[in-house]
Amino acid sequence: MPAVTNASVLSTRFGEITVVTQGNRVVRVVLPGHDAPLAAPSDASERAATHIAQYLSRSRTQWNLDIAVPAGTPFQLAVWRALTAIPFGETRTYGQIAEAIGHPRAARAVGTACALNPVPLLVPCHRVVPAGGGVGNYAGGTAMKAALLGMEREVIAHAS
Repeated sequence: MPAVTNASVLSTRFGEITVVTQGNRVVRVVLPGHDAPLAAPSDASERAATHIAQYLSRSRTQWNLDIAVPAGTPFQLAVWRALTAIPFGETRTYGQIAEAIGHPRAARAVGTACALNPVPLLVPCHRVVPAGGGVGNYAGGTAMKAALLGMEREVIAHAS
């Protein structure tokens, strides 16, 4: 029997973010501008939405959530694991991630894996930027990505 899917919607300055859970595990985060499933909220989806709200209000820098291992190719899974190692407030280039996972010539493929990340924010693809400068693309839009990176830098600067 398939797991029951629940969803909680969080209104943010960027638009609506939907957190989708199955059981206690977060299986998807849908950023503004993308179609989200309609489902009843659960304690788990509400808890995850609260975590994201705290992150966006600068009061949370780490996740304490059960995040489902997303389905993906071995390459995508390696990229997503590498993203979780990027500390809050820091960035890595697509090329640095490619090198870190043993595929130094696969920077573009890293970008594709980031675009396919089913749990953005929780697996922080927004912390990956182009080597040539700028913020690069993001499922939530470049303005959201720039704002997230700026917010994280400010939190780190004020903590020092």
